[in-house]
Amino acid sequence: MSTWLDSIMSPLNAAGEGLQKLIETRDLVKFGDTFREMHGQIITAQRGAIAANVREAALLDQIRALEEKVRSFETWNAEKDRYEMKALRSGVYAYMLKEAERGIEPPHWVCITCYNNRKISPMQWSAGTAQNYRKYVCSDPSCKAEIAPGGEPHWL
Repeated sequence: MSTWLDSIMSPLNAAGEGLQKLIETRDLVKFGDTFREMHGQIITAQRGAIAANVREAALLDQIRALEEKVRSFETWNAEKDRYEMKALRSGVYAYMLKEAERGIEPPHWVCITCYNNRKISPMQWSAGTAQNYRKYVCSDPSCKAEIAPGGEPHWL
C-alpha cells in the first residue's frame, strides 16, 4: 500500500517543492523589479540633488556679485561725497575736490561726464593752441571731454 501511496505522494511532494521554488523565483523576480524601480528613484533623486547644488552654486555666485556691487556703490558714495559741483564760468561746470577733503591731495577739477559714470577723472590744464585757446581736458582716454574756463585755472 505504501508503494501506490508513495507513487502518488512522491510526485505531488515534488510538485509542491517545485511550486515552492516557483514562488521563491517569483518573489526574487518581484524583488529584482522592485529593486530596479527603487534604484531608478534613487538615481532620479541624485540627479535632482545635483541640479539643486548647481542652482545653489549659481545663486551663491550671484549673491557674491551683488554683494560686490553693493560694496562698489558704498565705495563710490563715499568717494563722490568728497566732491562738489562748481561753476568754472557761467554755464560751464565741473566737480571739485572739497576743501575739507583735500588734506595733502592737491585741488583738482573732475570731469562731470566721468563723475556721472562713477569715475573720478581729473581734468588736465592745457596751456593752449595756436589760437591761444586754453582748456581743461578729461584725463580719461575714453572720454577726453573739454571745457573752457574762460581764464587761467583757479581753485574755489
